[in-house]
Amino acid sequence: MDCDKSVELLSDFRDGLLGDDDRLFVDGHLAGCNPCAGIFKDLEAIVTLARAVSVEQEVSFPDEDTFWQRITVARVSIVH
Repeated sequence: MDCDKSVELLSDFRDGLLGDDDRLFVDGHLAGCNPCAGIFKDLEAIVTLARAVSVEQEVSFPDEDTFWQRITVARVSIVH
């Protein structure tokens, strides 16, 4: 359960948008969970690369909320 909650909060954690309780939870969880820390590292790499490509090639990316909704739907479809 901690991993599910942590992964759900990773994007907002990365962007500094979490309240103190959630930020401390994710920070502590990442310190003790190598799989989630790996996911966070991958997220950082994806964001860094996407920003670099966007700046270099003037690429326009989809709305972030829509993007995460699609990922959520895809994840639920895969699990079921």
